[in-house]
Amino acid sequence: MCGFFVSNSPNIKESDLAIIKKRIQFRGPDGDSDLVHFSGWNIYHARLAIIAPNDKYNQPYVTSDGGILVFNGEILNYKELAKKNNITGKDSDTHVLSELLQIKDFNLNELEGFYAFVMIDKNGVLRYCARDRFGVKPLNYYIDDKKHITISSEASAISDLFNLDYNEISLKEYKVFRAPIYQQSFFKQIKVVNPGTCFINGPYFD
Repeated sequence: MCGFFVSNSPNIKESDLAIIKKRIQFRGPDGDSDLVHFSGWNIYHARLAIIAPNDKYNQPYVTSDGGILVFNGEILNYKELAKKNNITGKDSDTHVLSELLQIKDFNLNELEGFYAFVMIDKNGVLRYCARDRFGVKPLNYYIDDKKHITISSEASAISDLFNLDYNEISLKEYKVFRAPIYQQSFFKQIKVVNPGTCFINGPYFD
């Protein structure tokens, strides 16, 4: 299943790791990271190891060009994509994804599977924040009044850290639809990346 937390908010401190773990660690029973500091970002990942279950592919994963990738899910056709794009080291979909995202104008629609991932380049620029075609994997985000962004697999981690209130309309939607269909999240100011969409580069699948 996996889960991750990524934020460039200066309000996130080392002491917040306990809150982040409380909300996200259950998603990754095979190991989790500390709060990793990278080019102005704080990053945490909890891993459920299914493909290539060894420490080499623990996350946050350092890409070959010096960036950082956190990834939740599975890329089912990663071996085919590795062969097509001459990528060596085909034993991990995490590694293959990290290489694919370095290809200029790579079409995310080529990815088959269920996933949510964030990639930050070596200069600290958020390059990808993408969700699978049908939204199987969660991807929540919050932007504060100073335009800092916090991204998480669990909306509750964001709400706890920033003291965000429940959205009463969302709770009413839950009673009807069993999910906050129109409000997107149970918490005020927390949104979701839509299925088949990259927050940075826009929709890639309709």
